[in-house]
Amino acid sequence: MLVIRHRWYLVGRRRAVGGTQEDQPPAEDGEQAEQSEEQESPQHPPDPNQAAVRQPPVRRPVGSVTPVASIYDLGEGWTLHATGRVVEQDFWTGGDFGGSVGFFAPVGTPADAFEAAKQAQLAELDADSDASIESRFEIRRDGVVVELLDEVQTARGGVTAVHLPALVLRDGVLLRRTVTQDRTGPLGGYVGTDTTTLKPWLVSADGTVSELPFQLAVAPLCTLPDGRWLLPGTSPIWRDSYQEPLSALDPTGEAEIIEVAGERLSPLGLVEALVPQWLTESDREPHTDTFPFFVARAAMEDAARLRLQLWDQEPDVAETAVRWITATVGLEGALAPRLIARGRAAPAELGTLDF
Repeated sequence: MLVIRHRWYLVGRRRAVGGTQEDQPPAEDGEQAEQSEEQESPQHPPDPNQAAVRQPPVRRPVGSVTPVASIYDLGEGWTLHATGRVVEQDFWTGGDFGGSVGFFAPVGTPADAFEAAKQAQLAELDADSDASIESRFEIRRDGVVVELLDEVQTARGGVTAVHLPALVLRDGVLLRRTVTQDRTGPLGGYVGTDTTTLKPWLVSADGTVSELPFQLAVAPLCTLPDGRWLLPGTSPIWRDSYQEPLSALDPTGEAEIIEVAGERLSPLGLVEALVPQWLTESDREPHTDTFPFFVARAAMEDAARLRLQLWDQEPDVAETAVRWITATVGLEGALAPRLIARGRAAPAELGTLDF
C-alpha cells in the first residue's frame, strides 16, 4: 500500500509562482488548494498488508538550509554571508501562508495499517520540529561586518529566512525576511506550518541595522529619484495581478500609485501603448488572470526617465520562448513611453539580455 502525504495551504493573498509542491496556496482567499499528487508506478503490485509512506521531496514550505556559510553577491560591493535558510525568488508575489498535513490511502487499505503508517510519520515530523537549525546572517562590505542574526533555532520555535533579491540603496541594503514555524495540534504533535512575513532589515553603510515599521514581502525593483522604492504592484505585502499599476513605497510603508500624464503606470498600459499586437482581447479585460506581462527589471535611466523590462513568463516555469520588452517612460508626464527593444528569448537567456 502506498500512503501519500498532502499539504493544503491557505494564504492571506496570492503566492509566488513557481514554488515547490509544498508552497502551493490557493489562488483566491479562503479557498482550498488543489491537491497535487505525486505518485510512482510500483514495479510490483503493492502488498495491502504493508503500509508505506513515501517522503515528499521538500520538507519545509520555502528555502534551503546550508550547513556552511554561503556567500551571495548583492551588488555594489555588498555580500550576504548566510548559514541557514535563504529564499531566492525574484518574482515572489507575497502573502503569509500556512497549511496542514493530511493523508490518504487506496480504498480497501486495512485501517490499522494505515493508522500505524500515519502515526509513524507524524511522530517523525514532530521529532523533526525540535531539530536544531543554525541561523547566522551577516552583511559585509569594504571590510565592515554587520551581524544580522546569530541563533540556533528550531522549526517548532520558528526558523528565519532571508529573501533575495535584496535592494541595494544609495547608502545601504534593504533585506526582506520571513519566519516559518511548525504548528502543533490541541493534543500536541505536528499538524502543519505557518510562514509569516517579518519587518525588513535596513542596513546602512555605516553598519547600523534598523527594522522598518511594516511588513515587506514583495521585492522592490529600484530606488526612485525621491528616495522611495518602486514596487511592481500596489502593496508591499502582496500582488494580486500583473495588471496592477506600479507604486512608490516610502520608509513608513505607505505605497502611492504612480501616474504618468494622468494615467496609472502599469504593464498593461505599457504593452498597449508599445506593442498592442501582442495582446488578446481577454488580456485587456479588467483583473484577468490571463494577462501575462510583468515588470522583471527596473532602473532609473536618468533623473526623469525610468527604464523597464517586461517579460511574459517567469523563467522558472516558462515552457516556451519568453516575449520581452525593454522600454523607458518619463515619470513627470512630459516624456512618453518609448520602445527600446523587443524580442523572444529562451528562459535561460533572460538574465543575459541587455538592460
